[in-house]
Amino acid sequence: MNLRSKLTALILACGIVPMTATITFSHITAKNTADGLSMHAVEDCEAATRSHLQALVDGRLAHVANYFDTIRDQLITTAAMPSAIDAVQQFSASFDDIARENGLDVAAARTSLQRYQENAFGAEYRRQNGRQGPVGSLIGRSDDAAIAAQHYYLEENANPLGEKQRLAQSGDASTYSKVHGRYHPWFHQFQQTFGYYDVFLVDRAGRVVYSVFKEVDFGTSLANGAWSSSGLGKLFQQLQTTPAGSYAFTDYERYAPSYEAPASFIGAAIQSGGDVVGYLAFQMPIDEINAIMASAKASVRPARSSSSAPAA
Repeated sequence: MNLRSKLTALILACGIVPMTATITFSHITAKNTADGLSMHAVEDCEAATRSHLQALVDGRLAHVANYFDTIRDQLITTAAMPSAIDAVQQFSASFDDIARENGLDVAAARTSLQRYQENAFGAEYRRQNGRQGPVGSLIGRSDDAAIAAQHYYLEENANPLGEKQRLAQSGDASTYSKVHGRYHPWFHQFQQTFGYYDVFLVDRAGRVVYSVFKEVDFGTSLANGAWSSSGLGKLFQQLQTTPAGSYAFTDYERYAPSYEAPASFIGAAIQSGGDVVGYLAFQMPIDEINAIMASAKASVRPARSSSSAPAA
């Protein structure tokens, strides 16, 4: 089932129930206030109500479908930009050297990061869900490179939980952080401008080598890490067989790194010289979809990408 078909099913499921309830209420109200009116007048009232509500559902369907078309076009266009190609190659090439270039004691960092995640991510997960979060699985299934990346960009990041994206460049000595300082401001502005929940760069092996928001999926492996069976992990698997120049997407489902909030992902391969060098993925904005569903007059963002991309 393609993207438009799934959206049609989603919106009809959301729209038919309230529409039926409203029509039923209208029918009952009409019958209770129909003294002196003909049955023909009551039926005309019901028909007008049904037609009006159907028009609202159709209008919302068109807006959401157009909005997803915009996201798809923006994804494919951005994945083909030279700056995106350069970014995923440079992030990928430098990621595994973060610990070595800083002389980091990874074993100590792993212990420290687990404490941090229990007190930060774990505490917020419990607050939102009323149960223990998957911190043990996260740390246990993270390799040394992921531990080093999260050490500098989550644990050592002075910005509070939920605002880690405000750090443009860690103060460490790695080549990775120099690359991050070069590309993060543009990707962060892109994410803010177009309202995506998050933007990811993934290397060919499935490593999340960059994310704007820096949740606990950052640095992990979508092939065999803690979130390999999540929506983002499923997207990576789909992308392995997605034709060049096309895209893959996953349905909305609960996503643990975002505290079990519903999340849907769309992604495309980044190519250089005909070879796949990585992947670009967006975590799609549930708030924007909800806003469109709530109003038949919601506007759609124009499909464009900033021309002021960072220099390689």
